[in-house]
Amino acid sequence: MKRTTASRRGSRRQLRVGDRVAFDMGTYRAVGEITEDRGNIGVGGRRLLRIRTDARDGLESLWIELPEEEVAAVPRGGSGATA
Repeated sequence: MKRTTASRRGSRRQLRVGDRVAFDMGTYRAVGEITEDRGNIGVGGRRLLRIRTDARDGLESLWIELPEEEVAAVPRGGSGATA
């Protein structure tokens, strides 16, 4: 029987549009906001999220699409970024 995405996540809360998330981007941990839930269109039915990163060190924000498994929710009021 094929395992579903929900069973792999267990009790993890599902991320939604507007949630703040952090993810590894090169040598630092980037932080951004989910702007679109692209659905289960990734490889093997993985759920893709479109994320707009925060501007950092004089750079403009960046748009990126990542699988849900590669991002972590940032608690309200937390930055989640590390140098």
